[in-house]
Amino acid sequence: MPAADPKSVIEIRFNTPEEKKHYQSKVSEKSSLGFAKWGAQLVREHFKGESLDSPLVVNLKQQLEELTNEFQRVESENLYLRRSMDSKSKELLEVRGRLYTKPGTYSAELFHMMYSWFIEHKQTTRKELLDHIEDAVKVPNLIQEIKAIEVILIGNGIIEVEDGRIHCLVEE
Repeated sequence: MPAADPKSVIEIRFNTPEEKKHYQSKVSEKSSLGFAKWGAQLVREHFKGESLDSPLVVNLKQQLEELTNEFQRVESENLYLRRSMDSKSKELLEVRGRLYTKPGTYSAELFHMMYSWFIEHKQTTRKELLDHIEDAVKVPNLIQEIKAIEVILIGNGIIEVEDGRIHCLVEE
C-alpha cells in the first residue's frame, strides 16, 4: 500500500533477502519499533545532532579541539611572558642593588658621591655639584648620569629641586 505522502518514503535495499532478515531481527532484539520507524529515528537523530557521528556533533568536536589547542597555545605564551617578566624584574632588582649598595661601577660611585654631597650640603646647585664631581671621577656622559641619579633621588624622597637649587630632605 502506498504511503499517504510519497515524498516521505525511503527505500532500503539489501544485497540478499537473508541480509534483510538478519538486520530486521537485530532491530527487533534491540528496539520495540519496527524496522522502518527505527531507521527513520536513526536518520532524525543523526541530522539533529543526537548521534555521535552526526555532522553537527563532528563539527562541534572539531571546534572544541581547535579551541583547546588555541587555549594551550595562549597559556604557553602567557607562561613564557610571565617567566620573561620575572627574569626582567630580577635583573632590575639586581641592577638597583648594585646601584645602591656596591660601588663597583662608575654609576654606583657617582651615586655615592652625589648622595654624600647632598648630605654635607643641604642646599646646593647643579654647578657646585658638577664642579665637585668633575675633579673626582671620570664618567662618560656625566651630565646624563647626574640627571638620571637625580631622578632616582627625587623619586625616593631624598632631594627636591626648587628654582634651580637642590635641597636635601634627609637628615644625617
